[in-house]
Amino acid sequence: MNGALSGGLPAVLAGICSASYLYFGIYILPVSLKDSRFRSLVYACIFSSAWSFCYVMYYLSGEASMRDLWQRFIFAGMLAFVLYLWFLIQYTQVIRNRKALLLLYLAMWLPSLVSVYKSITENAVARDFPLGFWFLFAEIQTTIYNLASIAVLVVFYFKNKTNK
Repeated sequence: MNGALSGGLPAVLAGICSASYLYFGIYILPVSLKDSRFRSLVYACIFSSAWSFCYVMYYLSGEASMRDLWQRFIFAGMLAFVLYLWFLIQYTQVIRNRKALLLLYLAMWLPSLVSVYKSITENAVARDFPLGFWFLFAEIQTTIYNLASIAVLVVFYFKNKTNK
C-alpha cells in the first residue's frame, strides 16, 4: 500500500476532524451556558474530538501493542452517536415527560456502555469483526441511534410544520 495512505493521510484527516470538532465545541460553549439544550452538543463535540484523536494515534502508531490500545478506544467512540441523539432529543423537545426521558436515557446509555467496556477491556468489538457478536451489536446500536435521530427530526418537522 502507498505510504501516504497507510497512515499519514488518514492521520492528517483525522487530525483535521479532531481540531474541527474541538473548535466547534468551544464555539458553541457560550450558547450552552445560557441554554442547557446545547450542553449535550458541546459534550458530543468534545468527545468526537477525542475520538478523532484516537484515530490519529492509531494511524501513527507503529507498534502492534500501541495500535491495539488505540483500536480499543476507537471502537469505544460509539458513545458519540448516543450524545448526538441525546442532543436532538433535548433540542427538539419531542419528549417532554421527565420519567420517559429518564427511561430513554438509561436505555440509550446502558447498552452502549457495555459495548464500550467490552471494547476497552478486551478489544471485543475489533476482535469480532466482521460477523462476531460484539461487532454486530455495536453496528446495530449505531444504526438504531442514527435511525432514531432521523425519526426525531422527522417528528420535529411534522410537529412544527416548518420547511427548515
